[in-house]
Amino acid sequence: MKRIFSPFVIIAALTLCEFLVVCGSSVHPKPFSDGYFHSEAKAIAEAIHHLNLNEVRPFEHAPGPTIYYAIPYCFLPANSPETHYWYVAVGWNAAWFLVALFLLYRAARLISTRYAFACPLLTLLSPLGVYYSCGVAAETPAFVGCSLFAYGVTKLLTGNTRPSVLGPVFWGLTIMGIMRPNAIVSSIIVCLVAAILWARAFAKKDGARLVTISALLSIMLTAGATIAARSWDRGSGAEEKQDFLAQVLFQGVYQFRTEHWDWRHWNEASRPDSTDFQDSDRENTALHRQSEQANVALSELRYRLVGNYIREHPYQWLTACGVRVIASQIFIVNSVEKSSFRVLFLSGTAAYCLIHVIINATQILMIIALGYLTLKVKGMRMWGLLLVGPWLGLVVFVALTYCEPRYTMPGQPVLAMAAFLALMHIREPRARVES
Repeated sequence: MKRIFSPFVIIAALTLCEFLVVCGSSVHPKPFSDGYFHSEAKAIAEAIHHLNLNEVRPFEHAPGPTIYYAIPYCFLPANSPETHYWYVAVGWNAAWFLVALFLLYRAARLISTRYAFACPLLTLLSPLGVYYSCGVAAETPAFVGCSLFAYGVTKLLTGNTRPSVLGPVFWGLTIMGIMRPNAIVSSIIVCLVAAILWARAFAKKDGARLVTISALLSIMLTAGATIAARSWDRGSGAEEKQDFLAQVLFQGVYQFRTEHWDWRHWNEASRPDSTDFQDSDRENTALHRQSEQANVALSELRYRLVGNYIREHPYQWLTACGVRVIASQIFIVNSVEKSSFRVLFLSGTAAYCLIHVIINATQILMIIALGYLTLKVKGMRMWGLLLVGPWLGLVVFVALTYCEPRYTMPGQPVLAMAAFLALMHIREPRARVES
């Protein structure tokens, strides 16, 4: 009977229920997101089925998600219906999402065996992880990598400075990086904070050294894998690959430029009356025309425009960066009309309000707890920043480029762990964290 109600079984049951609620509600992401990872993973699976590597497509985005989804796709017969691919992808995501929660539970047990269940529960209270796991996107595998990092750093915080800590930290950051290359900013922040701790900390200097080395290795591997994937064109003579960094920087120039509190999704369907979006659309059309006429790479023109704007309008740009920081932590569903919301027995405005209160209350609570941990708990200012380095890096990236809240979602595991540490310090001031 005790095994039936073990924490692992309860976590699995709660996760399954949340997946069923999200999948059965009117609020869920597009099944295949932007389509890049799905089409590329499907091509790999078909190439393996037909033993013909010429069917494999060059990577448009990061290589990690494509390979991640290609694994379950290989178990489907060739030419299966698209819905079957989605079912397999969601099941695959659910399994790895559970692994991430179990890692958080194991990490929390290092702090308090009695209240360890609270850490994965905090993660589940905000259904964003499950929400994005219901689509073929990069968020879920990056979320797993962040959970692995949280496990490694928590071992370090509880006094374990053996070289075994290097593995979870290195692989956690690397998985995040190859799934979402913008997470290289997270690795850089972790590396800098760990280096400062290595130079200044009296306790756990060996642990800080291990984290510094792990982060450096992760940065090199992530950068190498991303460059190699971007360079691979299979000799197809295809057009220039899209530079997504240039694209998000360009979008960021116009996002929140004059409409600071218009947080609708950045597309024509959601923003038909948006001045900022219309200005962006006109400029984008002009840049495409200029690129064709002058035979200049579109990405070069975008970088030039971004540089000129920041130099000529620094205050406006910094203001938009600040708005993006706030907007990245406030989640608003724009893909469904308010009247179409439906969750369990609620619908319309009631369901809309309930969903947004649940999502954002949990997120705000965790951020407040992080503030308490770094400002009020003795010896945890820098160590707390090290722990939340992956989340902080994602926030910095969206602040400087372009904001979609899903870009910061993979950082939730470390935010939940920081909140758990703060709550444990309030309840048990002598919790097993060595300052």
